[in-house]
Amino acid sequence: MAAGNEKINNFTINSKYEIRNPKQIQKTKIQKFKTFKNLNLDIVSNFDIRISNFNQIMPYIPSGGELLNPREILETAGLKEGMVAIDMGCGTQGHFVFAAARIVGDKGKVYGVDILKSALSGVESQAKLQGAKNVKTIWSDIEVYGATKIFGGADMVMLINNLPKEAMMREALRLVKPGGKLLAVDWKTSAAPFGPPSKDRIPPEVIKGLAGNLGLKLEKEWNAGKYHFGLVFTK
Repeated sequence: MAAGNEKINNFTINSKYEIRNPKQIQKTKIQKFKTFKNLNLDIVSNFDIRISNFNQIMPYIPSGGELLNPREILETAGLKEGMVAIDMGCGTQGHFVFAAARIVGDKGKVYGVDILKSALSGVESQAKLQGAKNVKTIWSDIEVYGATKIFGGADMVMLINNLPKEAMMREALRLVKPGGKLLAVDWKTSAAPFGPPSKDRIPPEVIKGLAGNLGLKLEKEWNAGKYHFGLVFTK
């Protein structure tokens, strides 16, 4: 390393540029830079940091709300006010849980099911913040037949980004009441810079085949998003 240079958190800083405490800087324009280790440094604006191929190091990953529009998908699938819905593998954010809760309203019910208790805690916290009294969480392994303790049947059971196999489909189908719907939304097999590896993705034809073997009838198929397909089956 050249004389007069200092290496901090893998960045080389030339000592001719001064790094100061923000309380000591009054008139100097400051640029705030956040390092990979979440260490905030206040750096004089004429200090030049060059990181080559930054987009390759830290690619942009869209949020769940950017990839999918839960309310639009649920309305397309036929969810309506007063219905009972179940999100199998709801995740911490519960994007589809709360979209469904707003659609079904006070007369309806939405169950968020997950095997991770931390995910269920996240949904419960969000339910309190949003005042969603029609949301209930259930701890269960959605790949074990009979494990999900919800009684009475649901108007719609959702499998969102679950890469569903036969065992999961059977458990989901068990919870759908006669005449109810099974909604499957998953990744298209085309390559994307995020999401599961292409080799692990389940083509819609495979899901349709599994559903047909279980006695379900395909009602609707559409592009649920740029990277996702949507399938609705009736029982």
